Amino acid sequence: MRRIPLLLLCVSLFTPLLLNPASAQAFPNHQIRLVIPFPPGGGTDIAARLVGERLGAQLKQTVVPDNKPGANGVIASELVARAAPDGYTLLVATGSSHAFAPALGVKLPFDPVKDFIPVALIGQFPTVLVLNPAVPAKTMREFVDYARQNPKKLNYGSAGNGSTNHFLGELVKQVAGIDMLHVPYKGSGPASQDLLAGQIQVMVDSVAAAKGNIEAGKLRALGVTTPQRVAQLPDVPTLKENGFDIEYAGWVVVMAPAGTPADVVATLHDAFAAAMNDPLVVDRYGKQGIIIKPMSLAELPVYLRNDKERWAKVAAQAGLKAE
Repeated sequence: MRRIPLLLLCVSLFTPLLLNPASAQAFPNHQIRLVIPFPPGGGTDIAARLVGERLGAQLKQTVVPDNKPGANGVIASELVARAAPDGYTLLVATGSSHAFAPALGVKLPFDPVKDFIPVALIGQFPTVLVLNPAVPAKTMREFVDYARQNPKKLNYGSAGNGSTNHFLGELVKQVAGIDMLHVPYKGSGPASQDLLAGQIQVMVDSVAAAKGNIEAGKLRALGVTTPQRVAQLPDVPTLKENGFDIEYAGWVVVMAPAGTPADVVATLHDAFAAAMNDPLVVDRYGKQGIIIKPMSLAELPVYLRNDKERWAKVAAQAGLKAE
């Protein structure tokens, strides 16, 4: 008779494993999908693919980058929000969908806070105000004077309504007291191509994406948005040096669907931290001007909340609303 309770105990312990063998396997046991909300070629895509490659080496699993552009990150975010919370589908989130869209009052098919768990900050992106060389201005002051003399004749591009480029472009307009027309694109890559072609004249882009074209003389840099000059563009002053109080570095945070087990999140966080310390990542980030700033799992939600609140105030002061 004593054997019956023992047998029942064994059955209760092992039945879940028999019904769901995958739960008994250590994470990860198959490939991980890294959903990128923009087309290939932009700063976010550059960082995500590089870190994803090194993440795969850390976890000894294939990490597949999956570009899902559209609606300024909303399509990709909704896809991941609805994915199984098992750690195998991750979002490369930016301020576009998780700070700027809420600031604009966009009705989102997900909750930026409740539907996601921040896993790792994989880079901060200094941005730079760039011009097509056809614009007759070589300094920020000359640009502002030209823009004031030619209101609404300059078009500035962005990765879409509510993107980092959009908000910073509007901030430049406010602080400099100029009027430009906003032209949204489906990603910073397509916007940059039209900037090079002269279809638009102005853009605030990441240093990572714009650096090569600046060095090649295809774009003219007027100022970076960081507190200090960036090593990758040492001759480009900050906008603050030029007398314009504009300071910001875009962020890229990998997020998992809400409900992902804490141990899986911790495993991913540690693997991302190791990937960010990989000499290859450090070297390429340094060349691209991407900032590595480690944050703990406890610090990430606070950082994201503060950023969201900051841009909500900017949007309110500027009268920016969802279109």
